[in-house]
Amino acid sequence: MKQADTAIDAYCALEASLSARQTLVRQLLRQFRETYDTWPTGLELLRYGTATMPGRVFDVNSIRPRLCELEAQGFVAKGPKRACALSGKRVSTWLVTQPVPPRYHDLDRARQVELF
Repeated sequence: MKQADTAIDAYCALEASLSARQTLVRQLLRQFRETYDTWPTGLELLRYGTATMPGRVFDVNSIRPRLCELEAQGFVAKGPKRACALSGKRVSTWLVTQPVPPRYHDLDRARQVELF
């Protein structure tokens, strides 16, 4: 095995770690889906979290930024747009996804970054 192969294997073996709040948001998405048989909008998810977890304090900044972070990492995605039950506006829904690990097809073009 060449060094490039072992480096790629090591990189692929890394699992993305989620913060406690990110994990909670993913759990809320799944629970909402199981309860209402539809994916929620951001505002619906916020209200659902507030209603189902009375001991926790939720505000706009506790849900929306986590959805954007999770989307960037591939753990959630925007779903089809529909009218929000709370605001009446047509907005995207959010759904849970599994991140796809990167694929390295052309190793000849891969470069090693110098750290020093």
